[in-house]
Amino acid sequence: MAEHDGESITTRLQGDVLHLTINRPRARNALRIADKQALTATIAGRASTSRAIVLSGAGEAAFCGGSDLEEMSALDVEQYLEMQYVENALYESIMRSRVPVVAAVHGWALGTGCVLAAACDFVFADTSATFGQPEVLNGAPTPLHGALLPSIIGLNRARWMVLTGRTASAELAQQWGMVHSVTAAGGAAAQTIVFAQDLADSTHPSSMALQKGIVESWIRHPLRRGRKDVHVNRRLRLGAPAVGRGADAWADAAGDRRMMRRCRSDVAAQQRRRSGAAGFHIGGGPCVRADRWLAVRTATVVLGSGPVGLLAALGPRDTGGRNRGQMPVRTRLTDGPRRAGPSRSQVGEGSS
Repeated sequence: MAEHDGESITTRLQGDVLHLTINRPRARNALRIADKQALTATIAGRASTSRAIVLSGAGEAAFCGGSDLEEMSALDVEQYLEMQYVENALYESIMRSRVPVVAAVHGWALGTGCVLAAACDFVFADTSATFGQPEVLNGAPTPLHGALLPSIIGLNRARWMVLTGRTASAELAQQWGMVHSVTAAGGAAAQTIVFAQDLADSTHPSSMALQKGIVESWIRHPLRRGRKDVHVNRRLRLGAPAVGRGADAWADAAGDRRMMRRCRSDVAAQQRRRSGAAGFHIGGGPCVRADRWLAVRTATVVLGSGPVGLLAALGPRDTGGRNRGQMPVRTRLTDGPRRAGPSRSQVGEGSS
């Protein structure tokens, strides 16, 4: 039986698959602020009880026609900015969900609806689907997470959508890489349900959560020349003990997040005792990242180029004093002159 969250969001749990339906067909399933908040809360709160999520729109006209223009026209500047925060939280809840989110798109997917589909892990559309970013035609800016579009369809195609307001058919969106599969009219919902159930049955939940985290790292922290992707590497290290030992081993490697945090804390403490290095303080918090410090030390000793460039990329660090027997490092990147480090001959590269 379906549950009704307010008047506009319908949820239904079928097996291990959670079905979310935007239920405002008379308004082309346009989302108001309260609707976005309800979707965000449902995705964040119900993901732990499901293995996959299907997102669709009610009626025949639209998957999601965007944000509710009638509501937007009555907002002042502060209220509009608040709406943007609420909308960003919705996209983030999809991208950070531990379970795959699959969009079943028919009819209009415009503005917020188009970005909503782009934020999902998989997009199935029928031939009636139409994607577009028409904000340039009505005076509204493209949602912040429209930044996903260039990585999905390419910068020039994203420009074409955002700067012209023109739409793309389901077939064209599939050619661009935005849609995974196109079916006959009315067939997207059925195909999505079968696909989502197969995902729920065939994948291990802890493994899926790790893989989604890796994909998210690709989006947020693209690999750059000369710098390791520490976000991807950390997730790979968490899953490494399970490789080759079957799906059940993933639960041992990644199932208990508290155990993982405790293990990382123990390892970090051991590394600090060995090296005398203090922890990194990221965003002002006491989060220890001994593995990053070891990477900085290694690169410094091998390259002899000093730690400032790497520390600038990884964030400020307060050592609380010099490291025992290691090369001195500035405690702050912006205060005072750089302290002298060892010469190239001391790091094994010879001197001229």
